[in-house]
Amino acid sequence: MKRKVVGLAVGLMCEHAFAQNSVTLYGMLDNGITYATNAGGARQLMQQSSIMRGNRWGMTGKEDLGGGLRAIFTIEGGLNLENGTAAQGGLEFGRQAFVGLANRFGTIALGRQYDFIVDYVGASFSSSLYNTSYAFHAGDIDRLSGQRADSAIKLYSANLSGFTFGAMYAYGDPSTRSPDTNRVVSFGGHFERGGFSAGAAYTAVYDQAIPLATVFGVTSLFGKTIGAVNPKTGVIAGPSINVDRTQTIALGAGYKWTKFTLLGLVTGNKLVIGTNSGNFMTYEATGSYSPSPFFFIAASYAFETFQGERYGMAAATIDYRLSVRTDLYAALVNLRGYDGAAAAIHAITISSSNMQTVFRVGIRHLF
Repeated sequence: MKRKVVGLAVGLMCEHAFAQNSVTLYGMLDNGITYATNAGGARQLMQQSSIMRGNRWGMTGKEDLGGGLRAIFTIEGGLNLENGTAAQGGLEFGRQAFVGLANRFGTIALGRQYDFIVDYVGASFSSSLYNTSYAFHAGDIDRLSGQRADSAIKLYSANLSGFTFGAMYAYGDPSTRSPDTNRVVSFGGHFERGGFSAGAAYTAVYDQAIPLATVFGVTSLFGKTIGAVNPKTGVIAGPSINVDRTQTIALGAGYKWTKFTLLGLVTGNKLVIGTNSGNFMTYEATGSYSPSPFFFIAASYAFETFQGERYGMAAATIDYRLSVRTDLYAALVNLRGYDGAAAAIHAITISSSNMQTVFRVGIRHLF
């Protein structure tokens, strides 16, 4: 009897210990068929994944260290369902890879991580939450898609009556062209109470290579040639340009009712190349309606400007959930460039004209 009591006590202690520690395997898979009216000067029908959300599989875990302190980790990789290859340039855990410590005051983590543009603005107010990644802005210069920083130290607070804030520093890569290459500084804050939420963030990236000609659909910048038009296809192409500093400020706000959601955001980006600098601005509004937990319809419009060029992008999505984990969707995005700029929808080959439209049907599954 005594042995049974001791065994029961040990069992309960182990159960309690395991309850404080966990490792979770999770993932998301998205694939579909996309039709583009003008991609590289021709119509294109293709299978493309990671459009409604980025494909991923990962593990996240925590260990109770006592006194309210816990160890945390996340490793997460992206994948292309079209061919089974790894996304994010072939990195095994290209989406996230970090380890850290957390308590009731906040968290400190080290590794490959998102900056606060996505944490406090993009993840809450971007139209791409409803309208697929095609609705991201020119070349994702404003980082709303969820850009990462390597070798980052990230600190952020716990939820303090609806308010959170944080800061991050990522070391440059001394093995590349300069010690500043891809060095990142980021900070921001987010507030949520009831149906209202708002966020603001700042991120600076140093010595970054960007294919500006195809991002903005232009052949010259600051009086210099950065690209050329292919005489056969009419498509603009050009090499990546070393941008000394890219500074981004993002502001977002939204309100959620029972069935309606309204979102708005503004992003300002300053690109510095030598003694020259240019500003890329975006103003975006999004609305969604969900008459039931299994269905929503959303629409958005974004107006963008860069060095005298203007762009207008409209997007709409219909989504139907077959279950809690699986949904079907159809999406439409149209981008028009003004003042001579060619259209270049995110993740689609640049258009040979100032107009580009994509239509997509897809399926998404969570596990």
